[in-house]
Amino acid sequence: MKSPLRRRIAAVALVLAAPAAAGCTNGFDAQTDQPYQPAVGVNDQTGSVDALNAAIVSDTDGIGTLSVTLLNNADQPDQLVSVTGQDLTAQFSPIELPTDQLVDLSKEGQVAVSGPKVSAGEFVTLELVFRDGGSKEMTVPVVPHAFDFGEVPLPSGSPSATQ
Repeated sequence: MKSPLRRRIAAVALVLAAPAAAGCTNGFDAQTDQPYQPAVGVNDQTGSVDALNAAIVSDTDGIGTLSVTLLNNADQPDQLVSVTGQDLTAQFSPIELPTDQLVDLSKEGQVAVSGPKVSAGEFVTLELVFRDGGSKEMTVPVVPHAFDFGEVPLPSGSPSATQ
């Protein structure tokens, strides 16, 4: 039979070892201390306009819709005036970006894009140009018109857009 002193030492050792066993000694680079984006699209929060969850939605190789939420953090309204990329064309009218309001481009299918790399599973590098807020370059995934992106309107000429 163990003495009460030995039992107390064993209990204290167990209590002191619990944090190490629980993984609390991962240091400052543990995943909980890093930014995490639980989404398919990409974010760019540099500059005065944030681009959130950016992706291109496509069900037909070569054409798709830019799905992105923009947030103008500046003191004055702005506009998205151009979307360009290598071997990529975009068709849309300038899009107003009021101050401190989310503008979700996936709701209306406002920006139709086309190009050889617009195919589900690919990545496309885009440059978003704003009237007053400069520009930002992003490499965005091309995702299928399904699941979370199944409600995004597709450009006319796409088979799913005419059904």
